[in-house]
Amino acid sequence: MFESKGNITVLTREGVQIVQINDRQLLEQSVIDSITQNVSQLAYTEASPKLIIDLKAVEWMSSSGLGMLIAVDRVFKVRSGRAIVVGVRPEVRDVFKVSRVDQFMEIKLNVEEAMKSFRADGKPT
Repeated sequence: MFESKGNITVLTREGVQIVQINDRQLLEQSVIDSITQNVSQLAYTEASPKLIIDLKAVEWMSSSGLGMLIAVDRVFKVRSGRAIVVGVRPEVRDVFKVSRVDQFMEIKLNVEEAMKSFRADGKPT
C-alpha cells in the first residue's frame, strides 16, 4: 500500500511505514512543517510504530530540515517506536555530521538495511 501526500510518499511494508521525501531540497519552512505534521501522525498508527525516512531524493537540507527529522524521531521514541533514516547523500551526511545529528539518530544505508534491522530487533513486524 502506498499513499502520496504532496512532498512525501508513504509505503507500508511488513508493518513498517516507509516515508520517501520527494523534494530535492528541504529549505522552505512551510514544506518542512507540512512534512513534519504528516510524518509525525504516523507515530499514532500503532502502539510501537516503526518508521523509515528515505532521503535518497534530498540533495540539500536546511537546519529546519534537520529539526524536522529530530522532531519526528522524538515523537516516535515517545510512542515507544523507532525511526531510521536511510538514503542520506554525502552532502546531506556532512550536514548531519557537523550538527551531530548522526550521533543520536539511527542511520542506515538503504531501506533494505533498515528492514533487516527491524527484523533483527526481535519485535514482530
